[in-house]
Amino acid sequence: MTPTLLGPLSDGLRDVVSVATSWIFLLCIIPTVWPLRHRFDDPRRTHPKPGMWGTWFIVGSMATFGQAFGGAPPEAWVAKAALSAGPLIIAVWALLRHEPLIISAVDRWSLILCGVGILIYIPLFFGWVGPAEPEAAGLVVVLVAIVVDTIASVPFILQALGRAAPVGEVVTFGIALGAVLAVLVILPWPPTWLGHLLLCFLAVQLIFIIWSLQIGRDVHRAWPRPQPV
Repeated sequence: MTPTLLGPLSDGLRDVVSVATSWIFLLCIIPTVWPLRHRFDDPRRTHPKPGMWGTWFIVGSMATFGQAFGGAPPEAWVAKAALSAGPLIIAVWALLRHEPLIISAVDRWSLILCGVGILIYIPLFFGWVGPAEPEAAGLVVVLVAIVVDTIASVPFILQALGRAAPVGEVVTFGIALGAVLAVLVILPWPPTWLGHLLLCFLAVQLIFIIWSLQIGRDVHRAWPRPQPV
């Protein structure tokens, strides 16, 4: 039995929840991946940017390694690994479906920040400038991932405020939020920076995204845009 936020939980139950939430994170990419089956000019097709999703995979993987080798609970870095695998699948499938590889300024800055995080992580982890600090090194790349995710989410939130997102999109983010909260519940207690910080950030980020999507839907219903004649 492991102490958690809800009290002692058996390791078997925690493993089941960890596996289930990891699959939920992966399945949440379906609304983005499935419409790619349509032709490029089909209005039903989404057009995910491979560069953006690939960048999120790289930055997310950096944080996953930092958590895993820094001593975070397995449930934390397994969840992050699943969250990072989704963007990789989207990026690869988008390229296979002939989406153009566009690297935006946000993507470039995200990769630069990722590189800076790695340059700090390696000396700290291997102890090149003093005693080896795997936990501190992991926290560095987790903080870098949080900064990158914050920067990357701003354009999406602004866009969400100005459109009527399908209800399925709101539901998808809601399911992802529920999975993040479930992982937080099964993590060992008391909380640790390396185990809880990134997931707490993701929970807050998802709440803001859902809030912005719902506001966009409400505004669009109250003030519908005129249709072309």
